[in-house]
Amino acid sequence: MTIKEIAKLAGVSTSTVSRVLNDSGYVKHDVRKRVEKIIDDTGYLPSDTAKDLKKKNTKLIGIIIPKLSSKTIGLVADGITKVLDENGYSSLLAKTGLDFEREMEFIKIFKQKRVDGIIFVATQISEEHVNLLKKMKIPTVFIGQDAGRYNFSCVVHNDYGATKEMTNYLVKKGHKKIGFIGVDEIDVAVGYERKRGYIDALCESEIEIDEELITMGNFEISSVDLSMKNLMEKTPTAILAVTDNLAIGVINYLLKNGYRVPEDVSVVGEGDSGIAEIYNPRLTTIRYQYLESGEEAGRVLMRILDTGKIEKKIMNYKLVERESVIKL
Repeated sequence: MTIKEIAKLAGVSTSTVSRVLNDSGYVKHDVRKRVEKIIDDTGYLPSDTAKDLKKKNTKLIGIIIPKLSSKTIGLVADGITKVLDENGYSSLLAKTGLDFEREMEFIKIFKQKRVDGIIFVATQISEEHVNLLKKMKIPTVFIGQDAGRYNFSCVVHNDYGATKEMTNYLVKKGHKKIGFIGVDEIDVAVGYERKRGYIDALCESEIEIDEELITMGNFEISSVDLSMKNLMEKTPTAILAVTDNLAIGVINYLLKNGYRVPEDVSVVGEGDSGIAEIYNPRLTTIRYQYLESGEEAGRVLMRILDTGKIEKKIMNYKLVERESVIKL
C-alpha cells in the first residue's frame, strides 16, 4: 500500500494524505476522517516507518491496565515490568478506566509507537479488540481472560476452580443457603466463570439452586447495597462475593443493619486484596497469583517474540481461611 493508493481510495490528492499523516497544514474535517479511516482499515505505515520496522525492534512493550488504584493490578504490573526489565525492554503503561474506546485508542497509539508487543490486562475481550489487534499484527498476551479461542496467548486465573472450592468449603461448614454476589458476565472470568463454579458446586452437593439467592454488584464496595435487602429476605447463612470489595460491601451492609458476621451470616470473597487481612472480621478469601501472573505474561510475550508460538497458562490459587466464616 502506498500514499498514491491511499489517495485514490479516499478520492484526494497525495499531498492531502501527506498532510494527514504528518498532521501538518489544513485538511477539512470530513476529508481528514475519511483518509484516517482508510489508513486504519488498511493498516498503512509510511515507508520510512516500515523500513525501520524491518531493520530493528524498538525494545518497547505496551501495557494496558484498567486502573492504577487496585492493589491486585499493581502486583500484575510489577510482575510484568520485572520480566521486561530483565530482558532489556522498556514499557508504555496505558490506564483505561474500564473505557472500551480508550482501550481501542491505546492499541492504535501503541502501533504508532512501534511497540514490539502488548500485554493487555483485560476485563473483557470483544470482537472489536480481536479484529483491531489482528489487523495491527502486534504480538499480544491477555491477562485475566481466556483469549485462546481467538488465537491469542493468555495468562488466566482458575476462576472456576477457585469459586467451586470456596463454595464447597462453605458447604462443608454446614451452609446450604449460600447467597452469591456476582458481576456482569461480560467479564467472562469474574462474571461467568466464578458464577459457574458456585452453581456446579451446589449441584454436585445436591443443593437446589435458588435464583433469588443470586444477585449482582459491580467492582465497587457500595454497589451491593441495592441488592442486599432482597437477598437478606431469603435468610442466607453465608454469602459468597466474587471480589473482596464486594465482600467488604456485604459485611458493611450486614453490620449497619444489625447482623453479626460471622455469627449470623458468614461472608467470603475472592482476591485477597490488602483490605481482606486487616478488616474486622478478617476475610476468608481466595488468593490468586497476581504478581506471578504478570511475570508469566512477560515470559510468554518474550517467547512469542522469539518463536511466534501461542500459549495459554493457567495460574494456581489458594483458599485463605480467616475469621469471617462460622461452622454451623
